[in-house]
Amino acid sequence: MTMSCDGAERRYTIYISGEIDHHSAKRLLGQLEEELSTRFPHTLTLDLGGVNFMDSSGIALLMRCRQRMEGIGALTVTNVPSQPLRMLKAAHMERFITFN
Repeated sequence: MTMSCDGAERRYTIYISGEIDHHSAKRLLGQLEEELSTRFPHTLTLDLGGVNFMDSSGIALLMRCRQRMEGIGALTVTNVPSQPLRMLKAAHMERFITFN
């Protein structure tokens, strides 16, 4: 699992790749928390284009990002591959997060 960040003027995109499972989610959450705490984005896009597997830990991770962005700005999730998208749709995550 890897993560990289790109952006300016409080509009950031975080690119995530690899597997998001119970082993990697805790480390990823720590990295995301650090980015959000130092950059204070108004707009955050999570690009999941490189994610090849996601379990329920990924759902928890996205909900935590949503909580952090609530009242600060907007969260969008983009480029979701088929396996993670099936999981997110089964959990009805579109009710809580904008997917593009």
